[in-house]
Amino acid sequence: MTAELFTTDPGLDFPKLSIGMPVYNGEKYIKLAIESLINQSFGNFELIISDNASTDQTQTICNEFVLIDSRIKYSRQKTNIGAVANFEYVFNQSNGPFFMWAAADDVWSEDWIKSLYPLSLKEHCLAYGQVQTIDDGGLQTRNPVNERKLQYHGSPFIRRFKYFVESDFYGKANPIYGIFPKSCIDQNFFALFGLNVYGADMLFLYHLLSRVSIRSINTATLFKRIHSNNAGDYKEKNKRIAVFKPFYILARVFYRSIADLKVYSNVSSKLEISCYIFLMPLIIALRICNVFTYFTRLYVFNSKTA
Repeated sequence: MTAELFTTDPGLDFPKLSIGMPVYNGEKYIKLAIESLINQSFGNFELIISDNASTDQTQTICNEFVLIDSRIKYSRQKTNIGAVANFEYVFNQSNGPFFMWAAADDVWSEDWIKSLYPLSLKEHCLAYGQVQTIDDGGLQTRNPVNERKLQYHGSPFIRRFKYFVESDFYGKANPIYGIFPKSCIDQNFFALFGLNVYGADMLFLYHLLSRVSIRSINTATLFKRIHSNNAGDYKEKNKRIAVFKPFYILARVFYRSIADLKVYSNVSSKLEISCYIFLMPLIIALRICNVFTYFTRLYVFNSKTA
């Protein structure tokens, strides 16, 4: 362990930020994830870990950190309550006015909180940095989503329209791991995950955009670990995509655009849905351009590593 014993100073108005880390069988990477957080240059936070009845050494590792850092609160669920409920649990246990979720297999640049917390505080927004994908061993990998600035601001309609238009290929779900004012969401938000629809995390962010904007800066980096056990396994995903025929991809873009109308109608006004229907040809065209750019970058990356 790299951290030294940490004692909270009551004069710091602790905590300004709560970090929620839901985990299940995270023994392989959670030590690195926790170290990355407790060694942040901004230290006025609490880290709430909810162990979803892991069957590996996750509990042992977390308890070791609890002994050396008073900011860490560890809970173990008696039975596996499911991923969504575990995400909700850490949020409900938080005490700070600002919040962020943290995956137990990711790593953050040292100034992640120091850079994003003031932005979220000043703009009353979800503040996010940029992504750099890493592999199982922590080595940086090439990926079209790397270093993209994901920004959605302006009026609520404009920022939600921009988010709706963008293709899911480009990692627009990633800002769910940003820092945001806790007061901007309520328990109704978690019901969206229970809809059992494709891209529930994106639907969550789309709904959030009705209340706050999403702003991104390039001075903070989330090193997102891509491995075979998580949903963002781009290496495997790109292998599958590589055999797709162009017409199949175009059909997918068309289908996804139409299907999203039904999904997003759960949190959209009738006026918004009417606008989306009227502008559907433009939306499909923009998504095709988005996907074309994605595959162009993917081809360039693959060519350089061949």
